[in-house]
This record gives sequence, structure tokens and C-alpha cells, in this order.
Amino acid sequence: MVFIKLQAANSIDCWVIENTFKFISEHSKSLSQVVFSINISGRSLGDIEFKTIIHSLFRKYKITAGNICFEITETAAIASFDNAIHFIQELKKEGCSFALDDFGSGLSFFAYLKQFPVSTLKIDGIFVRNIDADPIDYAMVKSINEIAHLIQ
Repeated sequence: MVFIKLQAANSIDCWVIENTFKFISEHSKSLSQVVFSINISGRSLGDIEFKTIIHSLFRKYKITAGNICFEITETAAIASFDNAIHFIQELKKEGCSFALDDFGSGLSFFAYLKQFPVSTLKIDGIFVRNIDADPIDYAMVKSINEIAHLIQ
């Protein structure tokens, strides 16, 4: 396994990524059309060496970046705004996709939405939970969905 002076959260992220990549590599023929979503902690987003580790794991396991979707929570993305954008842009060039998880849980989420080059939004459960009974939840989800489709 590859660990380079990482803190606890980063070590867990690296372990998950490495084991996922290893699994994909071992089952590449039957998983060629499968996309694996991997949650990334906010601490990892702020680690300069983290992207290097991911690149080395792609080379080591020879997997297609299109099989990977990294999920970043809105809160973590906003907390490490510049690092998150750079991380997303660099790995999108390789073919990875990105999901902004728990979207809507942070403040001013529409302002940030335009700046994050993600391909998927996972709307926070607080808005979806009562969508059938609460007209405000329905309107929020509808507007988030409409704007997300315009931005992509």
C-alpha cells in the first residue's frame, strides 16, 4: 500500500481508494462498465500529496479513470474551496467524475455551484425526505435540479 506522511483521515481515504482500485483491477473484465463512487474527506482535499498518491494508484493498478467517481461533501468542498477546485479539475482531466454530496446543506450553495466542475449533485436528504408532502422541499429540489442541468 502507498502511504506518504498522511494523517488519519487521509490514511483511511488512501486505504479505501487502494482497495477499490485493486478490486477493480482484479475484476476488470466484468466491471468495465461499472462506476465506483468513493467518498473523499475534507482533510484529504487539503493534502497536497493526495493527488500524487491517487495518480500512482492509477498507474499501479492500471484501471480506467472513467470507472471512478469521487464524492466530496459540499461542506468539505467549501471549506477547502481552492484545493477542491484544483483537485477536481486535475482528476477530471484524467477521466474521473465527481459528485458533490449533501448538496444544499451548506450556506450559499447556489453561489458555489457555478464554480465546482462536478458532473453529479447528490441533494441533501433534508430536502428530499418530505418532497411528496412539503411544497417547499419540492420547489427546492426542482430548482436545484433545473439549475444543475443548465450548468452542466
